[in-house]
Amino acid sequence: MDVFSPLNEQTATRWKKTLIKPGLNTFTWHYNASHATAYWQFYITNKDWNPNRPLSRESFELKPLLDEKWNNTVPVPAEGTTPHKVYIPADHGGYHVILATWKAADTDATFYQVIDLDIDNGKAPPSDWQHIGTVQPQALKIGDEVFTRAFVEGSELQARQVGLKITSAEESRADVWPYLLAKKVNATNPGFLMGELNVENQVVPNFGMNGFFVKKGSDITSVLVKQVLAEQPGELKVDAMRQNYTLKNGKVDLHFNAIARGVDYTIKATVFNAKGESIAHQQAEAGNNTPQFSITLEDIMVGKFDLVIIATPKKGAQLQHTVSFTVQQESDAQYDHVFPASLKSYVSGTRVLQPKDGKIYECKPFPNSGHCIQWSPSATSFEPGNGANWQAAWSRR
Repeated sequence: MDVFSPLNEQTATRWKKTLIKPGLNTFTWHYNASHATAYWQFYITNKDWNPNRPLSRESFELKPLLDEKWNNTVPVPAEGTTPHKVYIPADHGGYHVILATWKAADTDATFYQVIDLDIDNGKAPPSDWQHIGTVQPQALKIGDEVFTRAFVEGSELQARQVGLKITSAEESRADVWPYLLAKKVNATNPGFLMGELNVENQVVPNFGMNGFFVKKGSDITSVLVKQVLAEQPGELKVDAMRQNYTLKNGKVDLHFNAIARGVDYTIKATVFNAKGESIAHQQAEAGNNTPQFSITLEDIMVGKFDLVIIATPKKGAQLQHTVSFTVQQESDAQYDHVFPASLKSYVSGTRVLQPKDGKIYECKPFPNSGHCIQWSPSATSFEPGNGANWQAAWSRR
C-alpha cells in the first residue's frame, strides 16, 4: 500500500479543523527549498460540497480566492516563509477545505497544501463547549487497556478516570476502540465528554479521532488518554549452534549467539553431558539480549550433550531454550570441513558439514566442482543446502 494513500481519506470527522472567521485571513507558507515562483493560488470548496466524498477538482470553486503572481522571482531563502492574505467569503460556513497551490517557475513542479477549516460565519449560535484534548487513533492489541486522565491545572482527578480493556480483535482496531471509549465516557459523564461536535452542538462518539469537551467554566483543564499495554510473551532462540562437533585434542569449541526478545534479560548458558552433569557455564552481562558465547569443553568424551540457555528478566516469565548436539571422534568425522572453512581447497568429493541444518554435502565432479568454491557472505547462490542453486554444486549425503 502507498504510505501516502491514507492522506486521501475524507470524511466529516477525519481531520482536525482550524476555527477562523470570514473576511481577510493570513495564511503562511513555510519553505524547505526556494524556487523561482510563477504564482500562488488558493481555492475553497463549494458551498454545497459533501465532506464525506473524496476530494476532487469538482469539490472546489473554479475561481480561486487568491491568484497572486510573482513573475518568476524567488520569494525567500530556503526555510523561509511568505504570508498570503486570503478573503474568506461570508456565505461559506462550517467545515470547508482550502487548497493552496505554489507553482514553481524554474521546474515543472507544483506544490500543494490542504487546510481544513471551521468557518464561523455568525449564523450558528456560539458553542458553549470547550475543546481540551484530542485522541489520535492507533491500533492496539487484545489485553491492552486505555484510560482517560482528567486534570485540573496539572493535578490529576483520579475519581474522573474512565477505562476500557480491549477484549477482541475488532475492539483493537484504530478506529473502533476510540468510539467505544467515547460511548463509555459519555454514558458515565465524569465532567467531560468525548467525541465530535455535530451540527446540533452535541458531542457524539466518532469512529477514529475524537476530542475531549467540557462546558465553559468547567474546572477540568485537560484530558489525556493513557495506554497500558498487555505484557507480550518473550522469545528466546539460539543461532550458529551445530548438530555435530569433532573432538580435537580432547577439546571442542562452541561459538553461538543467544537472541532474546521482550524485556531486558540476564542470559546464561550451561552445557550438560549425557550423565546430566553440568560441565561448562557462562553468563552474559545483564540487559544484553543478544550476547555472543564462546565456550570450550575440555576433557570430555564423545557422546550426546545439551546446551541449555536461560533468560531471566527482573520481572516476568523466565525463558528457556535447549539445543542438543553430538561430539564425535576426529577419526569418525564424516566430513572434511565445516562450511565455509578452507573454502578454496574444495574439490570434487570434498565433504562439508553445513552448520545451518547439520547436514553433510559432497562437492560434485568436474565441471560442477568449480561452483563449490564460489561463495562469499554477499554471494550465496551455491551455498550447500541453502543457496538458490546449491544443487548445481553439491549432493546431500
